[in-house]
Amino acid sequence: MTVTVTLPDGNALELPDEATGADAAAAIGPGLARAALAVAVGDGVAGTTPEVRDLALALPDGAHLSIITAKSGEQALELIRHDAAHVLAAAVMELYEGVKISIGPPIAEGFYYDFEFPPGTVISEADFPKIEERMRTHIKAAESFERQDVSVAAARARFLAAGQDYKVELIDDLVAAASASAPLTTVSLYTNGPFTDLCRGPHAPSTASVGAFRLSSVAGAYWRGDSTRTMLTRIYGTAFFSKASWPSTSSGSSRPRRATTASSDASSACSPSPTSLQAPPSGCLPARASSTRSCGSRARWARAAATARSRRRRSSIRSCGRPLGTGASTARTCSPSRSRTARWASSR
Repeated sequence: MTVTVTLPDGNALELPDEATGADAAAAIGPGLARAALAVAVGDGVAGTTPEVRDLALALPDGAHLSIITAKSGEQALELIRHDAAHVLAAAVMELYEGVKISIGPPIAEGFYYDFEFPPGTVISEADFPKIEERMRTHIKAAESFERQDVSVAAARARFLAAGQDYKVELIDDLVAAASASAPLTTVSLYTNGPFTDLCRGPHAPSTASVGAFRLSSVAGAYWRGDSTRTMLTRIYGTAFFSKASWPSTSSGSSRPRRATTASSDASSACSPSPTSLQAPPSGCLPARASSTRSCGSRARWARAAATARSRRRRSSIRSCGRPLGTGASTARTCSPSRSRTARWASSR
């Protein structure tokens, strides 16, 4: 038996039964096989979003297929930022005995992971160099991301024995959310080096794809966005394929700012998922997002917000120094010397 997939140029590619994304890339050419990070599998129907999948997964017959490489833009960046979140968790668990892990998704400007540290352990940016050094060890080791589909009972027992309460809760929530007609029976685990996480994927073949990264800030995040639950420590970072692709900032800072929009958390959280051929897109925090609270200077942000409100009130009654409705000012408005976006960029 064979499997036939359609490539982006419309050509059909015939492969042996059970062929994987890696097999497809190799059949196209050795250069693509070396560059491949993942595959996007779709049905060819306009308006539908292809599913990004591991290279090691078998391809469905009749799928429309594209190979994701470092040149694939946001899809590729999201993939390695997901990898970097796992590398961060691996490093933190090695450095801080007794830490508990919850979720760690890629987000618009990078990635984060939420931790519960033991009593008396407080993490600040002063700890970043130590954590980053341990992360570099995992990246240089080019640890493979290995997926394993296991029974719900086995996964739950594994994390329960390890004292990882948040993972146990996530598994229980997934079981409860499944329909009676299609009960959840398996979940997927990903392992890189000594670290195993409950995660739906996808991931690049190895940690080596994270070419350049930086941890950027620390924040607080209530577990499941519930202020009555534990306040976790959220560590933010960002990652790119190389230092050459690192975006410059107006202030020349080497540390990127953390993402500040919590709304992205729910749509791209990496945590658990049932194994399914119809798995939802990358990321998997079920139902509720974590809320965040900055551990930085709240007063500074409050002053900035008050200043912005004052400027908006003044701008509502004048334009270019003239009252609105008088003379030429009704036909034009005054452009500030720098936009709000530019001001934020220059303050980084």
